[in-house]
Amino acid sequence: MSALAVGSVLAQESKTAPLSAKAKQEQEETRGLRHTYLRVLKESTLKRVVDSIKSMDEAALRMSARNQLITHLTGGAMPSEEHKLLAARIASDAITDFSEHSEEIPPFMADYLLSDLGAWIQKYQPQLIEPYQAAEKKKKSNKESDRIRALLQLKGGDALAARRIRQLLEEGQDVDGLNFYLDDLRKHNSKEFEPLLSEIVSVAERGQQVSLQTLFWISDIYLRAEMPLALKHRFLAMIVTRTQPTNFAAAQAPQIAYDLLVRVLPVIRELSPELYDQAVAQSFGMRSTLTERELATEERNKRLKESLNPLEDLIAEADAVKSKVERNELLAGAARLALEGKKFGLCLDVVSKLDLDMAAAIPTNFWRNWADQFLKDFVKATLTAKDTELAERGAARLSSPLARVEGLVLIMRYWGKANDKTAAQRLLAEANKVAAAISDNIEKAKAFFFLSISCDQTDESQKAGLLESAIKALNNVSEPDSRASDTQPHYQYVRDLDSTGYQLTRGFKELTKKDESGAVALVEKIQKPDLRTFAVVGVLLGVDDLLASLK
Repeated sequence: MSALAVGSVLAQESKTAPLSAKAKQEQEETRGLRHTYLRVLKESTLKRVVDSIKSMDEAALRMSARNQLITHLTGGAMPSEEHKLLAARIASDAITDFSEHSEEIPPFMADYLLSDLGAWIQKYQPQLIEPYQAAEKKKKSNKESDRIRALLQLKGGDALAARRIRQLLEEGQDVDGLNFYLDDLRKHNSKEFEPLLSEIVSVAERGQQVSLQTLFWISDIYLRAEMPLALKHRFLAMIVTRTQPTNFAAAQAPQIAYDLLVRVLPVIRELSPELYDQAVAQSFGMRSTLTERELATEERNKRLKESLNPLEDLIAEADAVKSKVERNELLAGAARLALEGKKFGLCLDVVSKLDLDMAAAIPTNFWRNWADQFLKDFVKATLTAKDTELAERGAARLSSPLARVEGLVLIMRYWGKANDKTAAQRLLAEANKVAAAISDNIEKAKAFFFLSISCDQTDESQKAGLLESAIKALNNVSEPDSRASDTQPHYQYVRDLDSTGYQLTRGFKELTKKDESGAVALVEKIQKPDLRTFAVVGVLLGVDDLLASLK
């Protein structure tokens, strides 16, 4: 019996109740056939993935695919011994491959790919740490932030991440992005959270290992209402000590020292009044060294903080300043304030005043990217308020076509949950047109991947067709000459394939759960062998989900 026939029988039998003893037996037999078929498909697909990884052209993509596979093989509740051994062998192959071909991998990819592998090895195969470290020495750069991020993404990796942060601090290194890691530990209720906070204060009390910039960004975490009072007292005392004049004898206190002290002054007055007079005196001393512009900014912030109409005053301040950079920053603040106050119409008006093409002293397209991210938040907020008309107006203002597709999908999902298929299908059709008009093939592929994954509630029948449109776009991506003296175009090409590879995996996983035969057939339409491997990984993940659903 074919897989489709087996699925049809199961679907029909699930609608008939009660079942006779004979019918129950037939159902179990059918389920057994289905289970056997999927087990065979799983093993053949797994073998195909392992074999195809070895024949991939790009070393970076081989490593990326291996990382996906070993994470999957050991990610279940009870991975088999066979799969554990296979994962260990694949990880060992990845180490050898990197040692032999590290110079072929773009440095920015080597950082996160090797960090992901190292995090997995540290948790699952510590006996591979020594060869891993030997391979790591060949890497052109070493970003600890990637390693910590990778550890935090592992199930139960919080203890390893916290240990690495402690090691870096004890070695005298400031930890870039520490506020994000601490917030992640807090959100996941990690047992490492408060002990690590205490150790950070201890290190910061001893010297400069924790910079003032880092202390500024993590201060909100320490002063949260649920933090232990003793820890808050220690943190505040340490800030007063770190910002005293004797620490800046060789030069004037930096702006960040003043900003940090001013930020915590109200809390010092409330929780540590014995330190308040000293802290105020230190703040006055540092304020006397501020430039006219810094003083003007502080006065403006004070006025806005005390204003009865901060939103209107913020817009007025933006219209009055001469600097385009300051104007955009003030308008961005006003837009965020309007969004928080649910003044959606005014919020859109403020965003329209931004100079999106202004690029002085900041990265190109910074403000366009900021506006697109903000407008996606706007769409979410208006949908929460059930104002779909304003949500569509916000989506229409998204400048990036890919971002516009994402905005339209948010509204499409809203109508899907509201059981209004007509409205949802209208949004899907509109998003489809936007995706089809994208000129950049990588961006077009990403848009169609997103639509394929998101269309289930609206029109599941379009899933395969949308995924095929993404594949057609990828087939049209041309490869730069890897032998050219300028390696950046090829590096960017490999990075693009890696990012779309993950989307291929997800897209084929979701399609396999609906139609494994169609997914297997669609894999063959992918012309680039390296990308075909990611699709097969997706089929493997989808088959595993189907097997789990039969238990």
